[in-house]
Amino acid sequence: MEIAREIVAALLVLGLLGASLYAVRRYRRPGSGPEGSLRAIGKLRLSEHLVLHLVECGGERCLVAEQKAACSLVTLRGEREPASVAPEGALSFVAGRGC
Repeated sequence: MEIAREIVAALLVLGLLGASLYAVRRYRRPGSGPEGSLRAIGKLRLSEHLVLHLVECGGERCLVAEQKAACSLVTLRGEREPASVAPEGALSFVAGRGC
């Protein structure tokens, strides 16, 4: 009889946990995080070791270039002219230090 009581208690706890997770996901406001929402817009694989990601964070769009040993971040400002060198707002990270 004691085992049945423990099983019922465990099922009740798991049910309450599941209901809580469902409620949090259903009634959460979009962009309610500390810095706003982060949204992946697109991804383009250029080669085996190079992938471009277009993300939006707090209303700004950024292009992230992911390489095998590093990644780079460029904030997009709506400019249509291609740049021959890295723009001023470009940041670069070495693997293991922020990528």
